[in-house]
Amino acid sequence: MATFLDQQATSPARGIASMLRRAFAKARNTAENAWDHLAEDVDIRRFTAGNAASLASMHAYYNRLVTGDPNLHFLQYFKDRYVTGRPDIRMASFGSGSGHLERSLIGNFGYECAAIDGYELNPKLTGVSNTKAAEMGATHLRYQVADLNALQIPAASYDVAIFFHSLHHVENLEHCLDAVRACLKPGGVLLIVDYVGPNRLQYSDDQLRYATTLLHLLPARYRLSKDGTTTKNAASRQAVHEVIAEDPSEAIRSQDIVPVLDQRFERIEFHSLGGSVLNHVFKGIATNFDESASEDLALIHLLQGMEEWLERNGLVGPDFVFAVYRPKP
Repeated sequence: MATFLDQQATSPARGIASMLRRAFAKARNTAENAWDHLAEDVDIRRFTAGNAASLASMHAYYNRLVTGDPNLHFLQYFKDRYVTGRPDIRMASFGSGSGHLERSLIGNFGYECAAIDGYELNPKLTGVSNTKAAEMGATHLRYQVADLNALQIPAASYDVAIFFHSLHHVENLEHCLDAVRACLKPGGVLLIVDYVGPNRLQYSDDQLRYATTLLHLLPARYRLSKDGTTTKNAASRQAVHEVIAEDPSEAIRSQDIVPVLDQRFERIEFHSLGGSVLNHVFKGIATNFDESASEDLALIHLLQGMEEWLERNGLVGPDFVFAVYRPKP
């Protein structure tokens, strides 16, 4: 874009070019700071509170969709199948945020790697990640500031590459994934756990209609707002300008992720993580479900079954996926 703008010769065009550069710079600064509020693990839990991801039964659902076993976490499954038994594994995590994933891989799932490198645009989160890695004594865990839209990595550097809810923030998918393909060693694998739904979170009318229909099947007590003053009666979407105002990189080319991946990589595994309906049902009301109560748990399972049925019959596609790829020759 800068090259194009520099080619404009007239004074009015130069004025427009200057204005656009300022707008792009502002957008980038906003993107760099958009996730400052998620520097701590407790902030991440607060961010997901009241939504589908706050429910343990939803995480069991994600596990079952990938592994067939609600009690086998998909990250444990990935480790057992693609990491364990390979000596001196070097791993790269792209869009590593505050480092929560990498610390979990080491502390919760026992990933044994010679090196884990995190690449993150936000300098504050990179600093937090390095501090926390040092605090846990993980000298093999390192983070650096990097723009995934202009990624530069030495060829054949890593055995495993991961995008964990980060690739949908990348605009230059082609360059980014070309760089990742080149950085993988022979036999290397790429794990994607990410949102691949409509750009800028512009969910389809069908998605919202199905979610609204399921909402109306729920007794009113499950649909109460957190303060108990209103009842949720419909699923909705944000306007594009509202999405951009919160984070200019949010779902910028999310619906292109799978096609661009398939051009450069070969699928080894590809599993739905759902979300195209249930995320809209549970948004803002998940705390109304008591997972220790059998009737509430049965209701959650019924809703999960409905989303699976809609997806299985081609009425909706998954908004989130777990996928493992190998580079094409």
